[in-house]
Amino acid sequence: MTAVLNGIRPSTLRDISSFHLATGRLAPSEITGAVELLGEWIRSRAAIVSARLSIDPVAVEDAPDTFDKLRAAFRRSLRTGEPLPVSSLHCERTIYNTPELNHLLRFIHDIQHVERGCDFSPVQEIDMGWAHLDDLVNFGAPRGSVAWRLLHADLIGQTYCSALLGFFPEDQKRFDLNVVELGLDQALIIAAELQGDLR
Repeated sequence: MTAVLNGIRPSTLRDISSFHLATGRLAPSEITGAVELLGEWIRSRAAIVSARLSIDPVAVEDAPDTFDKLRAAFRRSLRTGEPLPVSSLHCERTIYNTPELNHLLRFIHDIQHVERGCDFSPVQEIDMGWAHLDDLVNFGAPRGSVAWRLLHADLIGQTYCSALLGFFPEDQKRFDLNVVELGLDQALIIAAELQGDLR
């Protein structure tokens, strides 16, 4: 039997590390195509979730910021049919190009938090990120494609940034592109320099 670390098999850990390596500069057309595909995936999954649960998202500044608050808000939305509040903060500079798409991704992500019973810890966020990545593959974006790598950088790379540096990058789009083009280590160093936290 293969040993498992925190529910992750060693073969998966090797796969994870390979996606932290740089790919080099992306052509603008590669980025545009990948972002369009991610937008299609987000809209499709949000529509499915909304229809299944009869819940829509509403973007607000004071959305639930702990797992317990999110679970309570989710149960209230199920019971009353009122929209589920998702955070409207920090949606201006993302790879998704519009705040609305980022709100929809947060809606999908928050629902998955509750349904999978995953809290907001880094390990659980990484587990959630891989579930989204697997779903993106099922939608038609091959593992390791530009769209896949951008989503990996956004969900998992930013989790590393928060866990290691103590903050999420202010310019999330630039950070995600840096992860894909330069590698995670360089993206983290650049984020720390921009924050003034490189000591």
